[in-house]
Amino acid sequence: MIREPPQVNWKCQKDLRLASGQGISGSEFDSTPASSRPALIPCKAVGLDFSKEQLLTASTRQKLRSKTCYKNIKWMEGNALDLPFPDSSFDAVTIGYGLRNVIDRHKAMTEICRVLKPGSTVSVLDFNKSINPLSTTIQELMIDNIVVPVASGYGLEDEYKYLKSSIKNFLTGNELEMLALEVGFSTAKHFEIGFGLMGNLVAIR
Repeated sequence: MIREPPQVNWKCQKDLRLASGQGISGSEFDSTPASSRPALIPCKAVGLDFSKEQLLTASTRQKLRSKTCYKNIKWMEGNALDLPFPDSSFDAVTIGYGLRNVIDRHKAMTEICRVLKPGSTVSVLDFNKSINPLSTTIQELMIDNIVVPVASGYGLEDEYKYLKSSIKNFLTGNELEMLALEVGFSTAKHFEIGFGLMGNLVAIR
């Protein structure tokens, strides 16, 4: 059964985006005017990635955007397995298409839990490792016939052709929930989205 994620209030003072890649969109953290949420302004975001090249692209894009919210983003080079932040530093953490690629997922989730403030939320978005054979077949067809061909058009075939094998080696929704609880989160729920092709783990410290 497909379970859609709930509406999460991301109005925070300080957010962390892991595996930030080439940038964070303004919608990924709250950019509501100060008059609408005086208790939570200014909202700041940190985008962390291990790739200097990706961070340079992100920084360049940021300078080209005029919205106020983009001025509150700081880019940092770092390792998700050893986050360079004190305990309880962030009001929210997001990671998109990154946890699947780390060497030690247990360590990464432990670090995320450590830097989150008590009661704060992490959102982990990635391709879903479905236990439904039909969903898996559809997902593989989409990767072979849509995702990889489109990526090839941008010269990124090598970066995307490993997707199917990486998904097979990823965790199911239930396994992600168990991992989150094991490292110290108080609640964890995995939601299948996009007809089960994608998955979103939402966990609260």
